[in-house]
Amino acid sequence: MKNLVIVFSSIVLIACGTKGNDVESVKNTAAHSEEVEEGLSLDGGKKWIVNSETHEGMTQIKVILDNMDPLMVDDYNQVGEKCDEQTSYIISNCSMKGEAHNQLHHVLHPILDDIENLKKSTSVSDGKVAATSLEENISTYFTHFEL
Repeated sequence: MKNLVIVFSSIVLIACGTKGNDVESVKNTAAHSEEVEEGLSLDGGKKWIVNSETHEGMTQIKVILDNMDPLMVDDYNQVGEKCDEQTSYIISNCSMKGEAHNQLHHVLHPILDDIENLKKSTSVSDGKVAATSLEENISTYFTHFEL
């Protein structure tokens, strides 16, 4: 699991600032990088400001989750694919810099893990666990970030 986090960290760190079709090649790159430090926080008690594309993508993930059928394993897989499209959009349109950008990585990495788990779900139980975790991480995003 730690290696998976490192790979996702690498992907997101490399992808920020990558435009268009380069996102797929970045996602397939198994580059080495240090693990992002734990410790999501607020900006002096306020939410961090994100770019509109990040907020739009996270909002779409929430809508996708709200509309899924929790009784169908195939739906969890499809939800994972749809959410993956949104994170690709977020990554390819990343224009954030500074501490807000660094803080976003604290929540984005677990979201990427959850989406991978949704896509690979082989049972309703597995899908439900991944979806619940993703919902919690999306909630964490909205608690710490705003447009």
